[in-house]
Parts: sequence; structure tokens; C-alpha cells
Amino acid sequence: MNFEKEPRAVQKALLVVTKFGFLRKETFWNYLTTPNVSYKYDLWNHLMATGYLAEYNRIGVAENYFCLSIKGTRLMCDLGYQPVAKVHPLHFEHDEIILNFALACEKDELIKDSWQTERVAKTLSPLEQVKLTGGILEKYPDLLFEVNVEKIKILCALEVERTRKSKSRYDAFVLAYTRHKGIGLILVAHKDEYVKRSILESVKRLGYPQDRRPIVFCKVSEILSQPSNFEISINSKKIRFSSYVNNLRSIVANQPEKSPEFHSGKNSGDSKATI
Repeated sequence: MNFEKEPRAVQKALLVVTKFGFLRKETFWNYLTTPNVSYKYDLWNHLMATGYLAEYNRIGVAENYFCLSIKGTRLMCDLGYQPVAKVHPLHFEHDEIILNFALACEKDELIKDSWQTERVAKTLSPLEQVKLTGGILEKYPDLLFEVNVEKIKILCALEVERTRKSKSRYDAFVLAYTRHKGIGLILVAHKDEYVKRSILESVKRLGYPQDRRPIVFCKVSEILSQPSNFEISINSKKIRFSSYVNNLRSIVANQPEKSPEFHSGKNSGDSKATI
């Protein structure tokens, strides 16, 4: 197989499995192919015929979940990638929130295709971490991604918080991002408003630079239903993620290049924000 000559959807599917450890057929259909149904079938059948994916083959896992086969793992390693291990089924729900966000936002050109999962980031050497993020990661985000804005690199983190944690854990969360100045925006997806309140209390108590590198919030349910057009809240404002990115584009287009540190402040939902 000549990887470079394969359809883009097939290449992307193998890269997704390499980074996440699994892929659902529905994910392939929803985000990696065109709307043409017959073409979806052709691409999927072609992908299966390559032999680079295998059914998950675990008790309790539906037949529509796939991982890299031995042949697929060898291919990706030969191409210079380090595939992550198969995901435990208990992590599917958490990881699919992240996967839907990454693929939907990339497809709608809101984020760049250079995103990295937590499991991939953990394999990076200190030098590679510095090159990617500007420093050593004290905490590995669920997803590292760049907003698709020209002229400036705005590295962001997605954190999916589905359960409550102790105050000390939220303090550690905030302190880790306080010390890492290379990440300009932290997006926290939560199921429980308690998570949002607790993190904001830590932000206030610890003096986190919310005006420069904001921690913003959204609901897990909205990412699942509208993975590229969910609502985010920052300070007292609410705005759609797509509108937020478009506002950043307008701001950056009219300003000279600066560092990735990111000044949103109380105006972060409108075009008066500054970078």
C-alpha cells in the first residue's frame, strides 16, 4: 500500500486510530467522508479491504469499533508514527467526546489538523514538548489543538471533566496552566456546574491570569450534539465557539504578530477583545 496515494479519508482514518486507539464506523461516515452515501460505502469497503483495521474483538464492544491490525500498526510505525495502545472500552465515552470535537472542528476549519491527544503527548520527549507547547507539560490536556487563525499560533487545551474532584485537584489543575504560558486558551467541557464553579473559585483564589489566557467552559452535552458549534461561557458572556474563532480571526487580521499569550478579558465574546 502506498499511503500517500490512498484517498484522504483513508489516510485520515488510519491517523485517527493511531492517535486515539480506536475508530467507529459512524465517526468515519460523519467526519471523514463526503455526504455522498454511495461514496461513503466505497471508501469504507476500501478501508476494510486494506486489512489495516481490525474489529475490536472484546466482549461487550459493538462490532462497529475498530483498531489497528498488526499489519496496520506495522504500516504506521514504518511511516514514523507511534500508535497508541487500544483503548479500554470504559474510556470510549470520554474519548469520543474529544474525537467528535477534533474532527468536527477540523472539518469546519475552526482548528488546525495538527491536534494531539493526551496519549500521544505523553510519548513526546521534553524537547518535543518544548517545540510543540513552548515548555514542559506539567499536566497533559485531553487534547492539544491550535485555533485556525493566521499570523499567530494560539495553542489551546481541551479538558473533559465528567466527574467531580476535590478542591486540591482543581487547584492543581489551575496551577499547572498558570505556569504553562504557551497554552493560550483552556476549554473545559463539563457535565456538572459544580466543576465550573470549583475551577472558577480556584482561578480567583490562586490569581490565575484569566484576562490573558482564559479558562472557558462548555457543556459535554453540547459538544456531543453540536461538536463544532457549541456554546462557550467566558466570565459573564456566552458565545458560540465558531463565532469566538471568527472574532479571533478578525482581531488578529488587524494586529501585528505577537506572542501566543492571549488577552481576552471581559470582552472575549466580542470583537473588542485584544490579543
